Amino acid sequence: MLNRKTVKILLAAAAILVLCLSLVGCMRGSRPLGWSSAAIDGDIIYIATTQGKLVALDNTSQSIKFAVDIRDGSSSGGSCTNAQASVSVYGTPVIADGKVFIASYTGEIFAFNAENGASVWKKGDSQNKTYGKFVSGFVTYQDNIIIADDNGVVYAFSQDKGDLVWSYQAKGAVWATPTLFEDKIYLGDYNNNYYCLNASNGAEIWKHTEDSGKGAYYSQATVITTGDGQNLVIVGNFDRSMHAFNAQTGAVVWHQTEISKSWFWAAPVFKDNKIYAASLDGSIYILNPIDGSTIKSLAMGKDKKDGLVSSPVVVGDVVVAITQKGYLYSIDDNDNLKALQTDAVAATVHAPLATNGSQVIIHTVTDEKVIVIDPVSGNNIWSKDMANINKNES
Repeated sequence: MLNRKTVKILLAAAAILVLCLSLVGCMRGSRPLGWSSAAIDGDIIYIATTQGKLVALDNTSQSIKFAVDIRDGSSSGGSCTNAQASVSVYGTPVIADGKVFIASYTGEIFAFNAENGASVWKKGDSQNKTYGKFVSGFVTYQDNIIIADDNGVVYAFSQDKGDLVWSYQAKGAVWATPTLFEDKIYLGDYNNNYYCLNASNGAEIWKHTEDSGKGAYYSQATVITTGDGQNLVIVGNFDRSMHAFNAQTGAVVWHQTEISKSWFWAAPVFKDNKIYAASLDGSIYILNPIDGSTIKSLAMGKDKKDGLVSSPVVVGDVVVAITQKGYLYSIDDNDNLKALQTDAVAATVHAPLATNGSQVIIHTVTDEKVIVIDPVSGNNIWSKDMANINKNES
């Protein structure tokens, strides 16, 4: 007979699974839509749409530079039960070496010419399952791109041809996008392990394992430098806690438990020596980087189902955040909360916010649009409907 502790762990694991499947659109009868954020290179905004297209938008002319199918045609190799899946993208594309790199939930990696959208190379096969599902996004290091799959394998591929440079096997599935800092890669897994790898060869530098028997790392980490010169890896967990690891040694500098009423999915941001951590309970928690204590909490969600999945961004003097139901806010230097728009953007938002330094770019999941926002006034500068873009449109 199961004891009470075991039952609690099993129930927590089941709850995490249900939430994750619902967030990635993998409940029965659905197709995984993806929620990739915008990748920005100068005046060009690159988007992987829920319809399986790579779209390049010119931010100056507010026009479509190109739109191409990520994979020519659709595949019935479904990523979810009873689903007919084409290319679904969750991780943000990355731009390097004149190419746009995209990874799909069907286990494929694509490289495109950033100027015209022409295919350069492809890795993986959705039918033969060469790789696991990619929810993680990329980081670039030297001439490589680095990503992890839900089999727990971290890969480094060459940017020019997609050759495998190195790989590392984690102890659990990885959904979190790696974080690069000073030639090191930081990421966590489903099984509550956190890793630091050498970005050159994938060698393990340190690993931290929680003994609590609960929790998982889905959040991307942020590496910060505190006022006393410490480099800390700040990352949220599904046990409602936030961790700070010494970036060099992996030692736990602080671990604040049950900060929020729900889990941390979004990546934290750092501004003016304060950490801003967005939670699925609909609030942002402002933390002291020295000990992780809560300075202030700011409620944004309109109800219990209006949490923050999207990662906030720092734009000038403000932190900008958005709820799942599309309510947009800014937080000023004195941690005052301001609603940037009276109404929501009228669509579901899961993708991390993006910024070019002066604007905020929102990619909605439902009623799919790219919306460019002024972070000071909250006004829509321009928007583009992504739902009806044809192949090779320009």
